[in-house]
This record gives sequence, structure tokens and C-alpha cells, in this order.
Amino acid sequence: MLYSQMNKKELENEVERLKKQLQSSHSHEQETLKQQYDFARSYLIKPETIEPLVWYQVENESQQFFVQYLNGIMAWGNWMGETQLIALPIAKLERNNE
Repeated sequence: MLYSQMNKKELENEVERLKKQLQSSHSHEQETLKQQYDFARSYLIKPETIEPLVWYQVENESQQFFVQYLNGIMAWGNWMGETQLIALPIAKLERNNE
């Protein structure tokens, strides 16, 4: 079943399952599982809680990310000091404490 078709409880169960699987996975599986985990978590977040034209911290990253716009669960923007437009799952974004 697609994450977009799951209800909140199903998504929460999937996030928990992926979290456990990540903890016991082999290194070659971890990147794929981490992406699935981030996507599933993103569907639990209301996109309207992410503001465009704002800088965000990104989980496990030292650089900040500037959100230009949202498309579903993806935040499109660029890293500080970069111009290339990329997309990140919204679950990876943390609002800066200013």
C-alpha cells in the first residue's frame, strides 16, 4: 500500500516498523530504509506547518536549507550558499529557533 493511501494509525505503525528495521539492518540496506522512514514520517506532518521562504535545519546536517516551495510532502529549495534546487522530505526539516 502507498503511504499516501494509509491512515494515521497505519503510517505510525509503518514508521515504527521501519525504525526497528533500520536498527537491525545491514549497512547496504540502511540508505533505502532511511528514505522510506523519512517519507512515511512526512505523511504524518501537515505540509502547511512548513513555511516557504524560511530557513530550516535539516536532520543530521550542519547546513541550513531554504524552502522555496512545497509540493506534497517534499520541500523544494536549496542549501545555504548553493543555488541548485533540490527536494527534501518535510519530516527532515526542523524550524530554526531564532
